[in-house]
Parts: sequence; C-alpha cells; structure tokens
Amino acid sequence: MTAAIRSISGSIIESPVDVQTSSIDAWVGRRLHIRRGWLGISDHELCQKLGVGGDEISAYEGGQKRIGANLLFRMAKLLDVRPAYFFQGYPGHKTITSPESFAA
Repeated sequence: MTAAIRSISGSIIESPVDVQTSSIDAWVGRRLHIRRGWLGISDHELCQKLGVGGDEISAYEGGQKRIGANLLFRMAKLLDVRPAYFFQGYPGHKTITSPESFAA
C-alpha cells in the first residue's frame, strides 16, 4: 500500500505505508478511551467532532487502527490534552520537559 505525500518542494511523491498496528497503537487507543470517558464524551460525539466514520473511534481505542499525526493532534485539542498525553506511561517513553530533553 502507498500513500501520496507532498514534498517540501510541493511535488507529490508516493510513500509506502505500514498499516500494521503495534502495542503503542493499543496504548494510545486505551489512553484515548480513558480521556474520552473521563470527559463524558460518547464515541459518536467524538466521531462527529472529528469528522470520522462511526466505527473509527472503536477501532482506534481497540488498537486495531493506527491514529495518524494530524488526527492525534486534533483529538488532543478536542480532549484538552497535549499530544504527549497519549504516550504517557508507555514503556520506554520519556516525557520531554525542556529543549535539552530532545537530545538522544
């Protein structure tokens, strides 16, 4: 499977897409489910606000479908958290607290 991506120069390039999900996708999905429940937002309501299909939220929360960066950012805004919230507590995840933390 490939996806069309616009390069910095503006040209369209094809890029392979990894569609398999992993443990981090399941982790992010669980964090989404927890936050949505905490705020009392139904999956239907979140689907409407994000403009995604009715079964999408369930697939994301169950880890069967990977959440893209754009959608993750929009979810974070709607759920009033930073995107890093979705990764907190994941084994090996480091929370970035300062510019110096970006260094490997």
